[in-house]
Amino acid sequence: MVTHYPIFMHYIPLMEEGVLSLYDIFTDVVWYPLYEETAHRSFLLVHFADFRTSSFSKRNALLNFLQAALFLSIHKHHVMSGRPLVLVTVLALALVNGFIFLKTRNISGCILSHSAINGFALLLRWIYI
Repeated sequence: MVTHYPIFMHYIPLMEEGVLSLYDIFTDVVWYPLYEETAHRSFLLVHFADFRTSSFSKRNALLNFLQAALFLSIHKHHVMSGRPLVLVTVLALALVNGFIFLKTRNISGCILSHSAINGFALLLRWIYI
């Protein structure tokens, strides 16, 4: 919970201000993807997945769903900001990134994917503002 609080508190004023700073861009496109992918995807899947079996084996599928649910838990700010349907997309993308990690055994593709998605979201928000 302690790690989730700063992330949650970061987004509330950002949504109300309607202004993007270099700090916002850095945290959303570099820091959060690096931290979240390493903490959620890499740690759980490296330690508990069975890479000798298929990415869709029962064990790996369960672990992928578990890491996606944990990843989803840190994105609860979308519910608080009145956009709970975003969580469906976050869950789907977490499952896809988990599958990417299980197939490649490399976190860099997940980080790149996460950065691209966050960057695209910032771009859309900038256009909308």
